Amino acid sequence: MRLHGIKTCHTDGDVTGLQFFMAQDPYLSVGEEAYPMMPIGPMTGQCDYLELKEGLDEIKATLRKNESGLSMQYRIDDSPNEMQVKYGKLKLIRRETWKFSDSNPLVGLYGRQTATGITQLGFITLSTACQAAHEFVVDPVDIIEIDDTTDPIDTTDPIDTTDPFVPVDETEDPDTDEKEDGNKPEDNTEE
Repeated sequence: MRLHGIKTCHTDGDVTGLQFFMAQDPYLSVGEEAYPMMPIGPMTGQCDYLELKEGLDEIKATLRKNESGLSMQYRIDDSPNEMQVKYGKLKLIRRETWKFSDSNPLVGLYGRQTATGITQLGFITLSTACQAAHEFVVDPVDIIEIDDTTDPIDTTDPIDTTDPFVPVDETEDPDTDEKEDGNKPEDNTEE
């Protein structure tokens, strides 16, 4: 899944809400179904949908302290699909920049919100090298057909049913036997 588009809602130049839309193969096919992710912040005001022709290279954001004021800029650089979309005024103070690439694409966002807007923001990326290292191809298993003449249970190696645990017979207590022998009256009868 890759980022297909971004819905950005804004009021008076401040971004109030963001929502990502993901697709299985968004850049190589036309009419790919997009799956909406959970939005962050209130999706109110004017909402613009930005459909991406390729993955973003950069996002810059300025979040004003103690307010729900967020300015943002999306960029795709050095490509035929080069673009820059900006909401609000990006300032040098408190500006954060996130960079993305084909080997580390943007796949999600997270943060905190209030009733008026976004108060914290972060982005989730995917390490494609790490993903490729963990993917593996499973070879198909040969299917053995069983007919009526084939015994489904292999009897070439009999199963050892002997229990390795051998219980100890403790029917007589040796201490008790000695005491009992000492208490027995002697048989003084002569024959």
